[in-house]
This record gives sequence, structure tokens and C-alpha cells, in this order.
Amino acid sequence: MRKILYYIFWIFSLSILWCVLLLEFTVQKITFGVLISAFCIWITEVFILKRSLIDIFPMHLFNLIHYFFVLMYEIFKSALRGVKSLYTGKLDFGFITIKTELKDDYSRTILANSITLLPGTITINKEDDELLVLWMEPSTDDAKEAGDIIKKRLEVVLKEG
Repeated sequence: MRKILYYIFWIFSLSILWCVLLLEFTVQKITFGVLISAFCIWITEVFILKRSLIDIFPMHLFNLIHYFFVLMYEIFKSALRGVKSLYTGKLDFGFITIKTELKDDYSRTILANSITLLPGTITINKEDDELLVLWMEPSTDDAKEAGDIIKKRLEVVLKEG
């Protein structure tokens, strides 16, 4: 039942996106959007992923949207901090290995990529539950404290998903 609801939700969401992009909400466009969405999901599972979409992409769409807004907020905060560092001329870089509490590789990869998107941080390596991060303006050498500063709320939202 959960799998069927998952597919219905994604088909509905992709159909709405289809209609928004076309700027038309007619019965014909919605029906075609549902058919195209279902076909795209089927093609993705059978020929590209070769397994179920829900196994690879377990995050619910609402959690994904929430994560997007949290990520945008963290990017904005990091950008302001980076501008301040550039303006004052205090640039220092350091490597830090942080541990993540995320269990699946999918979530860890999203976290690593999100850290790279934050201005002033680049994920250099991801090995099991450890991320090697190049960090601009490191404020601590303690790995746990640095992890809390760098990961911020991103890891918390990923755990919810």
C-alpha cells in the first residue's frame, strides 16, 4: 500500500509540475501529464535504475521541499560569513573529518553534496560515515564541534526523511 501511495504521490506531483510548466490546467493536459509521469517513472525504474524508485529515493517529497528551503537558508548564511571573511581579509583554510549519523548512502551523498554547495566548504572525500571537508575560516579543531557547525540543520532534516 505504501508503494502505491508513493507512486500516486509522485505521479500527481509530476503532473502538477507538467501543467505549471505548460501554464494550462485543462483535463486533456492533466490526463496527458499523468500518463507522461507514469511512463517516465516506469522507464526510470526499468531501464535506468533497474530497481524500484522507492528503494533508491526514500525521501518523501514534502521532506525534500523542506530540505531545499533549509539548504537555501544555510547557503545564504554561509555566503554572508564568506563575504565578511573576504572583506576583512581573514582567510584561513583547514581540513576536518566529520562523522555523520545518517545510515544510508543516499542520505550521506546528499549531505556531502549539500556541504559542497555551502560557500566556504568543500567535501573532499566520503568514506562510510566520515566526510573529509575543506573548511574556510575553521573556528575549531574538534571534529564533533566542527561537524555540528558545518552540518547544521541539514543532517537533522535528512534524518526526518
